Amino acid sequence: MDQYILDFQKSNSFDEEDYIVTSSNYHAVEWVRKWPNGGLGVYQNICWVIGESGCGKTHLSKIWAQQSLALNLSQDYLLKKQYLSDKVHAYIIDEIFNFINDEVSLFHFINEVISNNKGLMILSSQPLESIKITLPDLASRLKSFLVLEIVKPDETTTQHILTKYFSDRQVSVKAEALKYLVARLKFSYQEIARTVEKLDKASLVEQKTISIPFIKKVVGL
Repeated sequence: MDQYILDFQKSNSFDEEDYIVTSSNYHAVEWVRKWPNGGLGVYQNICWVIGESGCGKTHLSKIWAQQSLALNLSQDYLLKKQYLSDKVHAYIIDEIFNFINDEVSLFHFINEVISNNKGLMILSSQPLESIKITLPDLASRLKSFLVLEIVKPDETTTQHILTKYFSDRQVSVKAEALKYLVARLKFSYQEIARTVEKLDKASLVEQKTISIPFIKKVVGL
């Protein structure tokens, strides 16, 4: 697959050019690119993005917000039903677990979004099945939405992430050291980020190129 746009969280930048795309998040990125025609039927403007912490969900939502002018929904905004009088045409729910404490308010909000053909991106670190929802109508609505999962990185994706991350930080890494890291790292976005952060800081302090012995010394892999 061609290399597209992944979030390495090296800075607070949420620009599109700072995001990489691989097979792990390709479908989620395509939905954003095709906006407002990313889905099918009555829910074509709504999607549910699932992925572990650090996978780039928030970054992707920021990119989508630049296109859709989406508002990041707050609990206070939801409870006060400010969405009934605003002129916003798209919303982001960042981590839906934080909004389940008032299922009725969330249900009314979602109905308002659907009835007015507004856009909605829901972000979650866990699938819907992991969320305890007692209101049947709300559960039914949520199950109807397009689910786009940012899956755990595989070996190829991990190599892309490491290469880009080190390059962005202008850190010199020997080819054999990169291969060594890929073979031993846990395929986890957070683990990759923590490892690169640790190696970057150590290389700056010691003024050394990242080699296999250096990796063994700093992170014990």
